[in-house]
Amino acid sequence: MLALVHDLGRLIDAQRAHGHVAMLASDRCAGRAIGSAGEQRAAQYLVDQLRRIGARPLFEPDRYCDPFALTVSEQTTSPTLALAGSPATAWAPLRDFCVDVQGAASGGNASAETVWLGSMATAEELPDALHGRIGVCWSTPPSSGDTLRAAFESYLLRVRRARDVEARALLQIAQRVDRFKLMAHRHEAPGIPVLDIAPAVGRALFAPYPPLAVGQLGQPVVLQVALTRRAVQSAGNLVAELGSGAIGCVLVAHYDHLGALPDGRFFPGAADNAAGVAVALEATAAIAAVADRLQRRLVLLLTTAEEVGMYGAQRFVDRFGATLDQQTQIVCVDEIAGRGGRPLPLLATAAWRAQPQLLAACHQLDVGVQPRPLPPFGFFDAMPFVEAGLPLVASLTDPGEPDVVHTFDDAVDRIEPDRLAAAARALVAIVLPALS
Repeated sequence: MLALVHDLGRLIDAQRAHGHVAMLASDRCAGRAIGSAGEQRAAQYLVDQLRRIGARPLFEPDRYCDPFALTVSEQTTSPTLALAGSPATAWAPLRDFCVDVQGAASGGNASAETVWLGSMATAEELPDALHGRIGVCWSTPPSSGDTLRAAFESYLLRVRRARDVEARALLQIAQRVDRFKLMAHRHEAPGIPVLDIAPAVGRALFAPYPPLAVGQLGQPVVLQVALTRRAVQSAGNLVAELGSGAIGCVLVAHYDHLGALPDGRFFPGAADNAAGVAVALEATAAIAAVADRLQRRLVLLLTTAEEVGMYGAQRFVDRFGATLDQQTQIVCVDEIAGRGGRPLPLLATAAWRAQPQLLAACHQLDVGVQPRPLPPFGFFDAMPFVEAGLPLVASLTDPGEPDVVHTFDDAVDRIEPDRLAAAARALVAIVLPALS
């Protein structure tokens, strides 16, 4: 097996992988938002690559795409936030504040006094203080013992509390707001506008700052969030296969990203997840050289709608989960950047980490792979497979600089060709044991 891994590794082309990233992160694809022309261009490019590799469509002859409809949240114009009556004090989006559109949050206009809420932990103090006003609170990050699910539920609880006492909006003080993220893992209506604001904006609203008493009034503000819910038709998941027999491995990478802002600036999404798609393509192309020797099938699943709630991965599980068995290995590739020579983290379930042949393959690579526990919950495509009860799930990921992901700086010039080739070789070593 090790000799075969090395032989196939020599087929991986670092420059070709980098070319995939360059195309997907280019202005032609304009951020690859679901339902956009850029997503369609990305999908067509990837279909061409699947044909080049020689992978067969899973659905029917010459149909790689599984399109589906979805309702998503969109900003139609740039949001605004300013002190009431003083346009000169307007703050800049993606520098001083950004829109949070997860779950219970929505668009709207508001002009009202601000009121300090602290961590919003003292529920009995909220109704009188918040009614008809704009609440300001800490955006509390997950503690070391929290799962992402717990952190998200805490966020939803804050928004619901503010909404239920008829607050006009909610401002959350966060350390980093120079980014933009549309996530709709759960949507509730009605909602209220929610903005994440920089600490400097919080200091401008309240004085002295800190400490502040819960219920203390601050400067009045005016905000506008033009957020709409729109039905879109996605290009769909792209699904292809190699080999024969039962499905031994599903190799997953999402090709969608955040799209563009109303002013035309787009998010390249090079590490997230053009690089992951490039790595999955290169690994699949190498394995295609021995497709006739595989005892179990490899399915390559390139999903869309990951960024708005993992809908593509969930659709695959809903449609094809019954064809997967307890020996089927699920390997997701999401966010590949970092520097050459640094070990690649492989987040994996306990059952996966207990497979000696898989660990042996990892340890003998020329690039280190470090198996680590897969989080019990997260916002990436591995989760629908975990929640479906499949025991062998892993995610290869190395964002390099996490603060760059979901920003305009996540561009192709940050991605090293050799790093892509190393990750593709790692995938070959990880996937092959599941196909024999």
